[in-house]
Amino acid sequence: MANPQDASSTQPGVAADDKAFEAGTGHFENHAFYKLYQTGIFSDCKIKCGDIVFNGHVCVLASACKWFETALCGSFKEAEEKTVDLSADSWTTVKMLIKFAYGCQVGSLLSEGNYYSDYIPLYSLADRVGYNALKEAAGRFLHAGVTKYSWTQATLRKILRMLDEHSPPNDDTLFRVGKDLAAEHVDLLKRLTPVQFQAFVNEVPFFSAVALSLFTTSPKRRATWKCEACSIFFSLPATCKAPQQCPPCKSDKTAKIQDGQ
Repeated sequence: MANPQDASSTQPGVAADDKAFEAGTGHFENHAFYKLYQTGIFSDCKIKCGDIVFNGHVCVLASACKWFETALCGSFKEAEEKTVDLSADSWTTVKMLIKFAYGCQVGSLLSEGNYYSDYIPLYSLADRVGYNALKEAAGRFLHAGVTKYSWTQATLRKILRMLDEHSPPNDDTLFRVGKDLAAEHVDLLKRLTPVQFQAFVNEVPFFSAVALSLFTTSPKRRATWKCEACSIFFSLPATCKAPQQCPPCKSDKTAKIQDGQ
């Protein structure tokens, strides 16, 4: 049976500008499919999400992604009943997916106000149903938001936790968003106390990998040289070529005595 895996419900997050991430010109109200979405006229299928039922259109949904085509036009039970059940996801997430399928631009999917966090479970749902156009659009939205908003330790922690929870298998997009987000706001993370930092790592497993790349640096390898003229030792970065002369006495008689470590 065509059935996506479970997904956690969305959480409140950082408010987003609903015009900042529009993919094109015009508004959803002017789209040819808007009346179909708004009224359900000529509906020939349904999408259930808990107690909510959306009256949809096979031609729109099946053309949006292969999963809907298989579910509504294949040999599954959903195709016979022309009903798809997405009750495992929140209505907020399902509604965003439906609106995108009907032509709404990615930055305007929630008329009551977009929230950055709403796009994280949306990305996960788009991945599970193979809706690549929506997945790519949601990914761009998330990447663009890294540098757009004012963040606090609390919101940063919540968003990183959600990115970790909703990251699809064999897909590092949300991990990279989290890494970029942490790098952009590393000063906030550096203010964490040791206890807070450890709690953060325990709560958000991939944060340990992010923190390792942000808070540690490999010491630069250096090589030791000796001047045969004045017997002075000096060091240079291991990547440097042989010095043309000794820094103190300017002699050209130098020899490397130890490689960089």
